[in-house]
Parts: sequence; structure tokens; C-alpha cells
Amino acid sequence: MPPIASWTALFALAVIVLIGLDILLRVPKRREDRGAPSPMVPGDIDPANLRRRRPLTQRLSGAVLILAAIVLYVVIQPALGF
Repeated sequence: MPPIASWTALFALAVIVLIGLDILLRVPKRREDRGAPSPMVPGDIDPANLRRRRPLTQRLSGAVLILAAIVLYVVIQPALGF
């Protein structure tokens, strides 16, 4: 693989890891913090339960992005020549 392609692939993986870290470490914001009224949820769904799950989903998304970048690096490492 040409050197410019190797460095481009490493740069792309680094960007993916940085985005994953940003998502993983970002403090979740609630609608109440922005001044917007909380929406009415139809049925028997408690909006408080939904708010508790969002930070976990956000952290999981960041962790999956970081893990995907690591897996891609391991797969393309022989082609990179490092």
C-alpha cells in the first residue's frame, strides 16, 4: 500500500476514535436544561424512564465506534506495513 494511503487510513481511524471519545465522554443534556417543556408521552410510558436510558445509549454508541476503529486497524494493519 502506498505511504499516502497508509497515513490516510490511519488519519481516518484516528478521526473515528476521536468522535467515539467525544460521544462517550459528553455530558448528556436534558430538555429541562434547555428551557423547553417536556413532551407529553401517550400511554403508560414514564418519560423519566426514557431519560435514564439515553446516557447509556450515548456511551454505548461511543464505545462501539472506538471498538470498530480498533477492529479496522487490526484488520488493515498488515496492509499498512507498520
